[in-house]
Amino acid sequence: MLILGHRGYRAKFIENTMKSIQKAIEYGADGIECDIQKIGSGEFIVFHDSNLLRMAGIDKDLSECSKENIELIRIKGEEKIPFLEDLLSSFPKDKFLNIEIKKETINHNDCFKIARIIKEKFGIENVLISSFEHSFLPIFKKEGFKIGMLIGTEYKKSKLSSVILKILKINPHYLNLPIDMFTTIGEKKSIFLLKIFKLLGKKIVFWTVNNDHYIKKIIKYIDILITDNVELMLELNKKSSILK
Repeated sequence: MLILGHRGYRAKFIENTMKSIQKAIEYGADGIECDIQKIGSGEFIVFHDSNLLRMAGIDKDLSECSKENIELIRIKGEEKIPFLEDLLSSFPKDKFLNIEIKKETINHNDCFKIARIIKEKFGIENVLISSFEHSFLPIFKKEGFKIGMLIGTEYKKSKLSSVILKILKINPHYLNLPIDMFTTIGEKKSIFLLKIFKLLGKKIVFWTVNNDHYIKKIIKYIDILITDNVELMLELNKKSSILK
């Protein structure tokens, strides 16, 4: 099982910044998860939101931003917003990189461009591409990437059969599941779904796991665990058999 820092080491450092990403690796994570958005001038940045307000205090959509704008902004008054190329050129090639493609600013044509940039700057071996926009995923799969289908609320508002049909159609390598599914649909139904997903041959990613509450119940199903608190999860792994 791999332990990935959620947006870097989010519990201690500013999310999706180079410092947060570097610190996650420095503190022992097997890799990181991060988000990719597109700005108005066409460049791709490592950023979760489609607006700058939450992170930079500026009420401005990314679609209104130029490269020059982004280069001047400091997140929380401290850190630069990384461009995709910044991440890829500095990230260790032996570490695992889960890149989420955000549908708010990115379209299908952009996916081809992103795939090309990742191939040229980093390669595909240790990269997982995930998205809530499932129609993006076949593009990356055809380019040779491992893909992860991010599951949001489908498991509780859709019939199980429709979720399974979508999985069979796209045939992702991974299913990226929210740990809060255990509280929204209950433990028994969650375990039942995990067993079905495993029967379908899928690897399982859980996000965002920040305590050991459900770990004992799901550890045999997990392939990747995404956490805000890298050190806590690594400590649990080290001191006990919970994550083994």
